[in-house]
Amino acid sequence: MKKEISLGCLYFLLPLFFFLMISFSREYDIWFLFSHGRYLLAHGFPHIEMLTIHSDFHFVMQQWLSSVIFYSIYKGLGSIGIILLVGIVNIGILFVLYLLCKKISGNTYFSCLLASMIDLLLELNFIIPRPQIFSILCFLLVIYCLERKDKSVFFLPVISLFLINFHASMWGMLFILCLPYCAEYLIKREKSIYYLLANMILSFLVGFINPYGIEAMTYVIHSYGSSIINSIVGEMHSFSLVGDSFVTYNSTLLLLLVCSLAFCFWKKREKLSIHMICLFLGLSLMAFLNLRNQSLFLIGAVPFLSIIFSREGKGTIPPKMILVLLFVLVGVFSYRAFTSQYEFRVKRLEKIVDYLEKNVPKDSILYNEFDDGDYLEYHGFRGYIDSRAEIFLKGNNQKYDVLDEYYHVLKGDIDFEKFIEKYHFQYFLVYKDSPIFHYLNGNSEIKEIFHHQDIIVFQNNMVYLK
Repeated sequence: MKKEISLGCLYFLLPLFFFLMISFSREYDIWFLFSHGRYLLAHGFPHIEMLTIHSDFHFVMQQWLSSVIFYSIYKGLGSIGIILLVGIVNIGILFVLYLLCKKISGNTYFSCLLASMIDLLLELNFIIPRPQIFSILCFLLVIYCLERKDKSVFFLPVISLFLINFHASMWGMLFILCLPYCAEYLIKREKSIYYLLANMILSFLVGFINPYGIEAMTYVIHSYGSSIINSIVGEMHSFSLVGDSFVTYNSTLLLLLVCSLAFCFWKKREKLSIHMICLFLGLSLMAFLNLRNQSLFLIGAVPFLSIIFSREGKGTIPPKMILVLLFVLVGVFSYRAFTSQYEFRVKRLEKIVDYLEKNVPKDSILYNEFDDGDYLEYHGFRGYIDSRAEIFLKGNNQKYDVLDEYYHVLKGDIDFEKFIEKYHFQYFLVYKDSPIFHYLNGNSEIKEIFHHQDIIVFQNNMVYLK
C-alpha cells in the first residue's frame, strides 16, 4: 500500500505541477460567462439577448449554472478563486481518469502514468475556465459507471441533470457515449441492456429539469454545423497537417492515434471488446472533424490503452522525493499567486475600455470585432458581436444571421455604408488591417478619436433619423 501511495503521489503531482504553470490570461471567453452570471443573479433567467445591441434576439443561456458559479467565485475571491476552482475540478478529472484506467487494467502503476499523461494533454488546451471542465468530468463519470457494469449505471440520470444545467450544448454526448455499450449488450444478448436503456430513458426525461426545457436539450441542433462558425472559431477547425492549428492541437492527436493503433493491433488485441473498438473509432472520427472533440478522444478512447497492461507493476518512489515535489509545488503556487499568471486581463483592450468609460455613454451603439465583444460587454458596453458565435445564427436567435453578415464584413465584400446605416453605429473599435478600417479612415463624417497599438476607435458624426 505504501508503495502504491508513493508512486501515485508522484504521478498525480506532476500534472498538478504543470497545471500551475498554465497562463490563464489568454482565456477571453470567461468574460461573457461573468456577464451571464451577473445578469442572472440580478434579473433572473433571460429569454431575450441582453448583452449586445441585438435586443430582440431569442436567447437561451445554455451554460447558466457554470456562469453563476464562475461569477460568484470571481466576485468573492477574484482570479485566484477561479484558478482554485479549475484546479479542484482538474483534480477530480485526474482522479476519475485513474479510477477508469485502474478498472480497465487492474494495473495501479500504469494507471497512474496513463491518467497523468492524459491529464497533461488535456491541460494544454481544455483545462481552462470554461464549462467544458464540468462536462469533461461528467463524461468521465459516465464512462466509468458504464465500465463498472454494476448498479453504477443508475447514476446516469444524476449526471444528466448536471450536464443539462452546466453545459447544455454537450448534454447529448451522454447518450452517444452509451451507444457502444448498447451495441455490445445487444450483440451478446446480455440482460444489462434493459438496465442501461431504462437509465438512458430516465436520463432523457431528467434533461427537462432546466430553466429552458426542450430548448436547452436541442440547443446543439440549432447552434452548430455552420460552415461560418467552423471557419471563424478556431476550436471548430477540422484536422489539418498544415498551419498553426496542427502545432497547437493536431500534432498531439496524430501522435496519440499512431500510438493507439499500434497498441490496438498488438499481441493482446483479442482482449479489446466491442464497446472499446466502437468508442475508439467513433471518438477518433469526431476528433478529426473538429479540434474541440479531441478532449472527448482523450478521455473516452485513450484510457483503454491500459488494457494492454493487465498485471500489477512494481517499484516505489522515495518519500524524500515526494517532499521535494510538494515543496516545489507550494513555491510555484505562492509565486504565481502574485503575478499576472492568474489574472484575467485583456491587455490590448484595457486602455481602450478606460477611454470609453470616460468619454463614451454606456448605451452607445458600438461596432466591435469578434474577440473583443465579451470584455466590452462585461464593462457595460453593448457590442455588435462577441465570441458566443452560435447566438448570432438565425436558426438560434430566430431573427437574423449576424454571423454571416460579420463574415462578409471581414472579407470586405459588403456595402459598408448600408451596413453602418442599418445599425446606426455611433462608435467603432476596429483593427488597422481590417477592411472596415480602410472605409472608416477614408470617410469624412467618421473621425478617429483614440487608438492603442493596432486598435482604432472611431466616432460617427452622421445623424440618422429613427
